[in-house]
Amino acid sequence: NKNNISETSITIYQEKTEAKVNIPIHPKLKEHLKRIFNVEKYPKGLPVISNQKFNTYLHEICELAKFNRIHEWKEKVGNKLQTKTQARYKLVGSHTGRRTFCTLAKKQGISDIEIMKVTGHKKYEQFLAYVKVDDQDINEAFSKF
Repeated sequence: NKNNISETSITIYQEKTEAKVNIPIHPKLKEHLKRIFNVEKYPKGLPVISNQKFNTYLHEICELAKFNRIHEWKEKVGNKLQTKTQARYKLVGSHTGRRTFCTLAKKQGISDIEIMKVTGHKKYEQFLAYVKVDDQDINEAFSKF
């Protein structure tokens, strides 16, 4: 296993590209990581589960956390525009965290190039697809103008 955890960062090699990514560890996360990566409990490393199983567990956690608000969106099916609805906890997946991280890091003023280094994005256009901006973001940004 080429992945490595130090006091200040986690180094991983991405599955798709084998690209090396260095992820800084937030100070608040350090204590949790000590428990998560308990060497005595997991001497051979953390167990690996499928993406599908991970998402199933994530849905359960989000339901317990009461992410129950109904989300509504429009989707084109053939020539017709249909309105779809679903509870938020059913829409969360492993990729949701990646998108949320990109959006929140950008809101905190971290530069695009620094975020891209952490997420492993090579192309700016791909990165931009991960950053979501809503009306509240626009209003906050322009209130500082």
